[in-house]
Amino acid sequence: MARSFVATTVEFVAGTALAVSLLAGCSTSVPWHETDAPAVTATDPSTAPTDEPADELGVALVPDGTARENVPWFLRSVQQRLDEDPDADGRSIAIGLADAGFDRSKMSWTASTTPTGTAADSVIVAVKWSGECLIAQKRGNRLAVEVGAQADGVCLLGEVERF
Repeated sequence: MARSFVATTVEFVAGTALAVSLLAGCSTSVPWHETDAPAVTATDPSTAPTDEPADELGVALVPDGTARENVPWFLRSVQQRLDEDPDADGRSIAIGLADAGFDRSKMSWTASTTPTGTAADSVIVAVKWSGECLIAQKRGNRLAVEVGAQADGVCLLGEVERF
């Protein structure tokens, strides 16, 4: 018997929810339109490179740092893109991350529209970093940022888009 689209979609959504909930212990969720960067703390000055640009809070990309050390810059970069365009899709967020210094070849994101053409409830963008994954999920006006483990060398499983 052929499986229905609804059954397949429900399994996909349940699987995605499970994957996100497994990573929830390493996450932070902020409404980007209500919260400015005070929730983001500056990196340790001894680990932050001096030639990398920093924002007004001293948050900067740490090229040789861990994924956790780069969460503030990752969060700030995604927030800036969403401040510019609250309806930004995954590709647009990824472009913003590339502009902020993250490697385009290590990015992936989920589709911004469903198979029926409606807007997706959430968009997830991930960047591989030092054996881990920096993951941002935009759902409505909320933004969650997580550090997660790679699965078979990738950050997002299933059908994803890349540059």
